[in-house]
Amino acid sequence: MTKGDGLTLNFIKSLLYGLIVGISEFLPISSQGHQAIFGAVFGFRSPEPLRDILIHIAMLVAVVLANSTYLDRIKREIQLSSLSASRRKHTDRRAAQDLRLIRAAMIPMLMLLFINIFTAKLRFNLGLTALFFVINGVIVYIPEHIGKFSKDANQMSGLDAFLIGITSALSVFPGISRIGCGYSYATARGADGKKAYHWLIALSIVALLVLLLCDIIGIFFTGIGSISFVGFLGYLLSAGGAFAGAVLGMHLMKLVIDRSGYAFFGFYCWGAALLSFLLHLFA
Repeated sequence: MTKGDGLTLNFIKSLLYGLIVGISEFLPISSQGHQAIFGAVFGFRSPEPLRDILIHIAMLVAVVLANSTYLDRIKREIQLSSLSASRRKHTDRRAAQDLRLIRAAMIPMLMLLFINIFTAKLRFNLGLTALFFVINGVIVYIPEHIGKFSKDANQMSGLDAFLIGITSALSVFPGISRIGCGYSYATARGADGKKAYHWLIALSIVALLVLLLCDIIGIFFTGIGSISFVGFLGYLLSAGGAFAGAVLGMHLMKLVIDRSGYAFFGFYCWGAALLSFLLHLFA
């Protein structure tokens, strides 16, 4: 293989890595779990803080752009909530209800996501990843078979909001999906699927901001290392792939919610668990 061929292959790996991270972040199949599998297959085993920072920024931008209408309503409600009742000319009742739930879910989510600093060393542990993929598959598979889903934010209790935050934050463990756990808990409690996904999209901004902060904190402990111009181009390709993957993942999840349900992702997770376990055995 020539030097040029090796460079092209590395660029393809970088782009594919970002694409997989972006798609799996917004489907109930665990972004960190797929990072572990990709790392084992293609040699991306060492955490690279700058790559992670660029990927998280790219996914943040994707979330904001792809959900601008809903997020604008939430933003408007945040602005209105700072005014006294007499100065509020109007209010979007549904957005106000969603904002209350999102704020309540943020508290435990913020606390648990900071554990990511300490669980980062588990990121490439394929044995644990396999176990968590099995658990995630069970969590994703069950709710769809429970009953009807019609509740809006106003019908969800404060405890429900709290537990949506906690279950979403369990994604600090590789193989556990933030979208999968949060959405599964919400729908198991009877939440309308489309509305629950909107809550989790808003919470994903919080999650990505916290992860970005964790990346920056991590640099202070491990350093950024030496980065070549070619290496930086690879990081940019990963970020571009993550942006495209995030947009595609959100679109696919919306289609799944609208048309077919998502319990089949449980089987996908169990397959990913088997692959992770086999990679662990032969590593």
